[in-house]
Amino acid sequence: MLNQVLKIADEAGALLLEKKKIIKKLKPSYKKNEGLVSEADLQSEELVRTRLSKLTPGYFILGEEDSSVNKQNFQLAKEADWVWHVDPLDGTNNFLNNWDYYAVSIALTYKNELRLGVVYAPEKQEFYFAEKGKGAFLKVPGKAKQQLLAKNHAKKDFDRSFFVTCLNSLGGKNKKKLDVFFKVNNEALSVRRVGAAALDLCLTARGVFDGFWEHGLKPWDINAGALVCKEAGLKVSDFWGEKYHPYTETIVAVQKHLADQLYQLIEPSFPSRP
Repeated sequence: MLNQVLKIADEAGALLLEKKKIIKKLKPSYKKNEGLVSEADLQSEELVRTRLSKLTPGYFILGEEDSSVNKQNFQLAKEADWVWHVDPLDGTNNFLNNWDYYAVSIALTYKNELRLGVVYAPEKQEFYFAEKGKGAFLKVPGKAKQQLLAKNHAKKDFDRSFFVTCLNSLGGKNKKKLDVFFKVNNEALSVRRVGAAALDLCLTARGVFDGFWEHGLKPWDINAGALVCKEAGLKVSDFWGEKYHPYTETIVAVQKHLADQLYQLIEPSFPSRP
């Protein structure tokens, strides 16, 4: 099944590249507290949804754009056995501003357990993928696939570490997220806010970043990247160090030796689960 999903992600990526050629003609709309949506997002999701429906008839598909309209989809997904989590264009704002930091993200869960994840960055033709128990990999056309292994990354002290987060606004009302951002930024070498969680997670698995944290993202944003990180050997959890769940509101993906210090910086702002 992995190869078929990689092909679907490739098709969706090709569609996005074509849409980018007419980017000035795209007319985005604004989803309250959730950001922008464009014709590119909608057509990419329709393509992925159609292909996945043919590949796995009867599996539930939790897609970002459809679920922004059909709010009951979250509960239906939680109750289903096999569920696809689809972000057809992670990093819409980047895409619409002609920046290449965006991706297609597709994850599969069985009874709320991550089984497969694919993240495709079309502009760089980078495929990140993982299957439960089979490792995490990066594949670029024309090159052998590269296994992503956290144990091969440089083991830095916290004050020399490079972190990334989304700092999504949640309607601009969550000061706690800013508090954590400033604390980590003060303790680490640096923090980046780049605007596409799926890629942030994959680059963490690749060793570009040493850790990622965020609150308030959706399953389609992070589940594929979370599995890539987990299979690469990173610590993947919620804000309190507990097992990651596909419908969690918080996520940490970090080099294991940095995890406790990151939890300590998060804890004063998020002392308990919401």
